[in-house]
Amino acid sequence: MHDLTEPFLRLLAATVVGTVIGINRDLYGKPTGVRLHALVSIASALLVMLAGELGSGTPDHAAASRIIQGIVGGIGDGSIWSCEASRGRGSAACFVTS
Repeated sequence: MHDLTEPFLRLLAATVVGTVIGINRDLYGKPTGVRLHALVSIASALLVMLAGELGSGTPDHAAASRIIQGIVGGIGDGSIWSCEASRGRGSAACFVTS
């Protein structure tokens, strides 16, 4: 049977980090909040973990790097284009750091 402790702890850590960043953003009245940051953090962590597990059985660091680049680029583009110019850049930068 597979040991699910490590993946669970990784997802939990991503959730905690995203939640803390979201709480900080809520306290300062920024447009993105706790739920969005927690969900983005969970999804990003899950995609990166899946990149390491899929394939030939050995971790493919290049695949994980490409997935991270796609996540950062996609979130950044979507946040900048969907928000006002000044506020969108702040949201995109916040997602990149989480």
